[in-house]
Parts: sequence; C-alpha cells; structure tokens
Amino acid sequence: MKSPVSALAPALIGFGIMAAIGWNLAPHKPPNLTSDKETSAQQDRRRPERKSSRENALVSAQMQAIRNAESPSEKMRATLALVNSLPPSEFAKWAEGDRFSFRQGPELTVFRMILFERWIKESPETLIPWAGKNNYGQAGRGLQHLASQDPQSLIDHYRAHPDPKTELETLDEIAKHHPEIALQRLQELSADGLFSGTERTTKKLLSELAKKSPAALEAAMKTLPPDLQRPAESALVKERLAASFTTEVRTLFDRPDGWQIFSDISEDEKISTQLVEHLAELPAAWRAGMAENSYRFVNATNAKKWFGIDLEAVGFSPSQAKTFRGDALTNLVHQEPEFALKNLSNPDIDPSLKSFLITQALQSAKQDSAKGERLINLIESEEDRKLAHDQLKLAELASTQTSPQKPKEWLEKLGSIHQPGVDSHQVLRQLATWDETRIAELRANFNQLPIDQQQNIAKAVSATGLYSEVDPGFAGDAIRSIVVNSPPAPGSQEADPVVASSTHAVRLATTDPIAATEWITTLPEGNARLWAAKNVAAHWIQSDPKGTNAWLKTLPPETRQQVTEYLGTKR
Repeated sequence: MKSPVSALAPALIGFGIMAAIGWNLAPHKPPNLTSDKETSAQQDRRRPERKSSRENALVSAQMQAIRNAESPSEKMRATLALVNSLPPSEFAKWAEGDRFSFRQGPELTVFRMILFERWIKESPETLIPWAGKNNYGQAGRGLQHLASQDPQSLIDHYRAHPDPKTELETLDEIAKHHPEIALQRLQELSADGLFSGTERTTKKLLSELAKKSPAALEAAMKTLPPDLQRPAESALVKERLAASFTTEVRTLFDRPDGWQIFSDISEDEKISTQLVEHLAELPAAWRAGMAENSYRFVNATNAKKWFGIDLEAVGFSPSQAKTFRGDALTNLVHQEPEFALKNLSNPDIDPSLKSFLITQALQSAKQDSAKGERLINLIESEEDRKLAHDQLKLAELASTQTSPQKPKEWLEKLGSIHQPGVDSHQVLRQLATWDETRIAELRANFNQLPIDQQQNIAKAVSATGLYSEVDPGFAGDAIRSIVVNSPPAPGSQEADPVVASSTHAVRLATTDPIAATEWITTLPEGNARLWAAKNVAAHWIQSDPKGTNAWLKTLPPETRQQVTEYLGTKR
C-alpha cells in the first residue's frame, strides 16, 4: 500500500516544484514564530490564564508567515517549516477545523499530507481514536497504513479502549494484509460475545478472511460461536463457488442446509446468474425458496435467460414462472425497452405490470414523440397500444414545455386520456402552481365537459387519494362526478364511488371538517354519501367530539342513527 506521501506525489510533481527547491520532510525551524530563549509551550505554562488568546495569536502568526511569503516556493517553504515544527500533541488541532486557513494553491494539500505522515510514524496511539471518529480522507488512509504496516498497534489500542464496531471495521482492513492476525482477534472478541448491530460488519470481515486465508478460517470454524459459524461457512462456500461453481453447487444440493447457505450469498449477482444454468437440477426446496424471493435471483445480467427458459419444464409451477417472467421484464425495460414492449402480450404479464412497463419503456423517448411512436408500434395488442398512446399523451401533458396553460385546453387533453391504468400524478401536480383565477376557470370548464371526459379526469383525480396536491374544490367536483354516474362494473379498474367520496371527504376533514360536511351534502343520497358521513365523523370525533356531535344533530334521523352506530363500532 502506498503511503500518503507517495499517493500524492503525482499531484506535487504536477506543480513542478519538488525538484526545483529540494524539499524534504526533515524538521525546519519555523520562521520568526517564537523566541529562541523561550518556547511558546514555556510561555503557556508560565501564563496559563492567557493560554487561549496566546494560542490564537500564535496560530495567526504562523499562518501570516505563509501569507507574507513573496513567491510560491517561499509559501511552500513556510508551510513545510510549520508542519515539521508542530509537536504531536498539536496534530489533532491542526487536522480539524480551520487552523490552516490558507486555501489557495497546493499548500493545504501538502500540509495535511505531511501532518498525517508524521502522525502515523510519531504518534499512532493518538491517531487511532481520532481517525476512528473522523474516518475520511487522510484520516482513513492513516488507518489503512497502520492496518498494513503496524496492525498490532490498532489491536492494542482497542484492547485498552473497547469499541467493537469500529474495531471490527478495522479488522476488515487488517485482514487484507494480515488475515491470521485479524482472525485471531475475531476469535478473542467473539469469545466474549459480539454486540448486537455488528452482524453486517462481522459478515464483511468473514468474507475477507475467506478470500485471503480460507484454510485458516476453516480450521478455526469450531472455535467460533454458533451465530458466526453459519456466516463463516457461507463466506467459504462463496469462495469455492467462485472457483468451481458447478462442482460446489452440486455439493450444496446434497446438503440439508445447502439452500440456507446458498440463500445467504445469493445477493451476489454473479453467483445467482450462474445458478440459472442449473435450474433443471434444483431440488424442490430450492425452487420454492427462489420463487419466494425471485427479485434476489433475477437481475439485469440474467433477465433474458429467465424470460426465455421454459420454467414449467424445469419444475416451477405456472404461478412461480409468472413471477419470474414479470421480474425479468421489469429488469429489462430500462436497458432494452424494445424487448419489453415486444413481449407485453405474454400471458404471464398482469395488466397492472403492463401499465408500469409501458410507462418505463416510454421514458426512454422523453419528449421525442417520433421515437415514442416507434416504440408503441412494437406492441402487438391494440388495447396495449391505446394504453401506450395515453401514456405518451400524459408525458406531453406533464411536461412544463408542452403542457397547455389555458384551463380549458388542459382539461380537454387530460379528458381525452381514458385508460384507467395510466399514472396522472405528475400532471395533476401542476395544479398546485395555479392561482385562484385559473382554478375557478378550471372548475367552470370541468362542469361543462361531456360526461365521458369528466369521468376520465375524475378517475385520475381519484387515484391520487389522500395525498393529492389537487385543489380541494376541483377535486370535490371530480369525485362528485364519479358518484353521480353509474358505479363501475365488478372487477374493473375504474374508481369506486364509495371509496372515492370517503377518501376525499376525510382529506378535507383533516384541515376543515366543516367544509367536508358541506361537501357531503352536495352528494346524491346513497352509499357514497352515507359512508362519507361515517368516515368524516370517525375522523373528526378524535379531535373535536363536541363539534362532531353538534353536526350529527343536523343529519336526517335515519342517517344520524347509522352514523352513530358506526361510531359505536369504532370505539
């Protein structure tokens, strides 16, 4: 591992100055910073009451010497003189904060480089705790250097100052260079019991040990506590799979705990991809386990293989095969939108997934309508093409560049999109920026639209639910349109008037219960109105029982009785 000095050498050479003036890391006397007769430390001990102001003055003088230098080479000499004059007790103070406030040129980089080089060599016992709390940049490189060159200093420190989580992270770095030392210390720590919350760090350490010294880890297995033996075994198996997948995976097939071990390491994309070649050999328990967590085994690398395999022929059930093929297209849609769209007609693709896939595929077209049309033409089903065209219209409407600003034109465009699977959230969010005049014009024009266009818009508004950014008045008009018209056919994706009206009424009630009750009275008699009243009452009574009871008295007797009975069931 390169030291910090050598790591930064190319940058310094780029300045063309090292060779020019012959710098080195030998101590230099700082220019005119303290008296020859009395050091600053002696002065501080003599006048402790003035230490803070004296220290601040000294720091200012040290930095001023660098600023006053007349040339870049003089500035660098002053920087080197300063960093080589600092006692180890001052390293932490100069490594943090803004003591070295000179930010122009390479001086700060060189200062920190040499400071940490000295700190590593001269005072590692103080660097370790400081770097553990400030593990970034040169601090992290300082710990890496110690892990490589002096691992025992790190271990000795943590023996004296226990910090299991930080020490385990440090052992992971030590294991890269001295795996036997790291393993021995892990055995010591685990014998005393590892703290909760260190599982992920310990697993990472075991993986490094399995990579660097698998024989030593295997030999030490029985000395580890039971909760570490399985992750240690999994780490070793992962390395064996990397070396010879076919042989090792077949060995796992025959082990009672084979699936559990493989499942532990299945997040490795390369390993899960290689398993695809052995699907016909899988034990039934493996197929069931994979189907329960299909997303862990299907990825962008192997998705085409999963989609093309006759999964039923290798033992998966039809429902399991359906899940895998859906996951495969979901992984492919961004990289190969053409492939995803060509395969939408596959019977394993649910309608809700089709909508998602079309939306994602068309995102690659962005505002390029010609490209969008080319993608749509790849879809076999006429119904799916209609959905895609609606999605393309919606993308144009959602764009601030192509969306119409006049309420009437905006409504006409949204009203022409009739597919219920289309996501309209981005379009409706635009209304949050409209002023009262435009919203009033929007509501007036909405109520003049043909019923079919009203319904298309109302379904989009209803889909936003309780978290809508749509103006409450306009949302109320839209939801009322759903209630007034016939309920949807069973099993359809259209908005349910009862659910839509209750959701909107409760949304209103969260900020204005009176407005919610007034809106309910605009609904026609029926289940939608009744259930809206029930849900508003149940919500309102939690914060204002007196106001709720006063409102209940204004309801018709039969409605009041039903709402009151409903409240009784909620208590």
